[in-house]
Amino acid sequence: MNCEPLLQRRRACYEKHGLPQDRLLHEKSQGHALQSHPCLITTLHAKRCLAFQHCEMEALHYYGTPHDTMGPKALCASFEEAHCFGNPGRMKVDSDAAAEKEKIFIHHQNAKRRIVNNRNKFRACQEMSDRIHQCLRTNLDSTFP
Repeated sequence: MNCEPLLQRRRACYEKHGLPQDRLLHEKSQGHALQSHPCLITTLHAKRCLAFQHCEMEALHYYGTPHDTMGPKALCASFEEAHCFGNPGRMKVDSDAAAEKEKIFIHHQNAKRRIVNNRNKFRACQEMSDRIHQCLRTNLDSTFP
């Protein structure tokens, strides 16, 4: 899996918005600072790719598959990304792909509802998220950006 095109898009977004390049890739996507981040979607795409390169086992549990960005995606990833992919404004739902984006929105909102309403699933997702972020920090600190 070649992550370079995704990393280039992320770098271009960060440059456009004057953000430091070493920020946010390893941080959890639920933080309030991340929710308003203008490059969040490009960062999440790059993070997913790098996770499958460097933390394959954790990535399979967290995301499901390397290439399917919505379908049978793991519940925890969909839950944590709901503030981004579940936000019609951030997704620019008024664009030409409104019907597809509405499906993505519903998928992420359903995941969020399932996790928020189940304390055991919520804890399990927190642990899984911690594992993948720790793996990324361990494996990428010397190579990123």
